[in-house]
Amino acid sequence: MQRVMIVGTSGVGKTTLSLHLAKATGLPVTHLDVLAWTAGWKRRPLADFERDLDAVLAGERWLVDGNYIASLPQRAHVADTIILIDLPLWQCLVRVFRRWWKNRGKGRHDLPEGCVEPLPWTFLKWVLSAPPRHQQLWTEIAAAHPEISFRHFTSARQVDDYVKGLGHDR
Repeated sequence: MQRVMIVGTSGVGKTTLSLHLAKATGLPVTHLDVLAWTAGWKRRPLADFERDLDAVLAGERWLVDGNYIASLPQRAHVADTIILIDLPLWQCLVRVFRRWWKNRGKGRHDLPEGCVEPLPWTFLKWVLSAPPRHQQLWTEIAAAHPEISFRHFTSARQVDDYVKGLGHDR
């Protein structure tokens, strides 16, 4: 496990898992939101995003957390592990609201400086609509790349058990 993608809709715990996994493995973490946005939630030019992502993916070891569906094939061609966190929608929404409440008006380490925790209707609409569309894409990517280790967690308990086992993997 040297080149890892963690995917799943907002609120599933991608960032939390990436931090645990990085601590256990020493893999450097890249949060795709940091590559995609600038202060005030302004999109970076796509060419800049792709250039910076290419630089990360050129490394021997990395852990990339985030979706950005257009870049899935780019990442999957060089990844050796895909971790899909696929929690029930109600749980994602609860976590999104809890995260927003905890961080309202503040930045987070996995977001670019100047981006505060969002909760606009467009974001909630994306959370509500993304899982069915993305589920099929992630499954297709896994099927197209049988050489990639594919881990699919469908409950918070499975993720917690995986994290607990990380200390034993070293």
